[in-house]
This record gives sequence, structure tokens and C-alpha cells, in this order.
Amino acid sequence: MKKPASTSTAPQTWWQWVLVYPGLILGLLGSVPTVVEASRSWLHEVPFGTAAGAEQRARLFAKNTACLELIASTERSVHLPDATIVQALPCDTGDIMIRVEPPAADPIIHWVPREQLLKTVATGPSMAANATEVAQAGNRPVAVLCVVRQPRGMIVRRLRLADGTCIEEVINSYTGTVTRKPGTVACAC
Repeated sequence: MKKPASTSTAPQTWWQWVLVYPGLILGLLGSVPTVVEASRSWLHEVPFGTAAGAEQRARLFAKNTACLELIASTERSVHLPDATIVQALPCDTGDIMIRVEPPAADPIIHWVPREQLLKTVATGPSMAANATEVAQAGNRPVAVLCVVRQPRGMIVRRLRLADGTCIEEVINSYTGTVTRKPGTVACAC
């Protein structure tokens, strides 16, 4: 009499065990970051995938509590055509607080951390030399004389300094880098 064929899905030979259990373990380990993110999102009551940003915002609010008292001033606000009010305030910590108040919704506060600002700063040798030269002279820009858009995302600003001389800055609108042309330029646009 013949033995009936086994219909069990359990591994029958050693090589089946070698393939099944490591695959199962790797699958479970791979889901750990998802479970951690889901629990952090649930804990902070934010959408899935935004827990890290929410935690960073909470740290910035805690770090800049004194700055929250200053934002109420309406003299530092911009009123947009759609009646949205935008306020930006640099805090003593170097972080920037941005408060946006849409016309038919509750206001929201966004933060630009100081570290993020410093990461985006790209100083080349010529810019560093010019910045040092301006700083040593005690000259700070006091007026923007003109702003001209150029091809390929470049913007040229001509600035009057405290001592009456003028300089030119070239801003790359894609990277945010600012390069000062060496020396002074004519103050006419």
C-alpha cells in the first residue's frame, strides 16, 4: 500500500529550513523601523512619516520659548494679497520662527533651525575674503540700490555700505549662495 502524499506546507528537508526561517527573520527585522515610526507618529498625534519633524519642532519650541513672546508684534509682519499674514522673527538662538496666519484658518508656526541655515552656507575663497574685508572695515549694507534678474537663475544686487561705497552681490537662486564681487563698484544702477 502506498503512503499518501503529504499536503503539509512545513519544511521537510534541511535546505527548506535554511531558506524559510532566515527569510522570516529578515522580514520581521525589516518591519521594525516601520513599527517604530508608526508608534512615534501615534504618540505625537501626527501623520505617519512625520514624527521626526514633529520632534524637531517640539525641541525648537522648547529651545525658543522667549522668542514666542516677541512674535505678537504686528510691526514685523507682511500682509499678502489673499489676506494671509506672515511674520518672521530671528530668535536669540539663531533659529528663525515663521508664523503664517491664513484668513480663514488657525495660524501655524514653522521653524528654520540655525543648523539648517549654516548647512546651506557655501563659502568660497573669494566670498570669505570679501566678507572678512567688509567685516574688518565695519561696513554693513545699509541700502539696496537695485536688483536685477539675470539668465540661469542669477540675481544681481547692488548695495550701499555704511561708509558710502557700493558693492555688488550675485545670488544663485537655485543654491542660495551669495558671491560678492571683489572691490567696490559704482553706486549707479
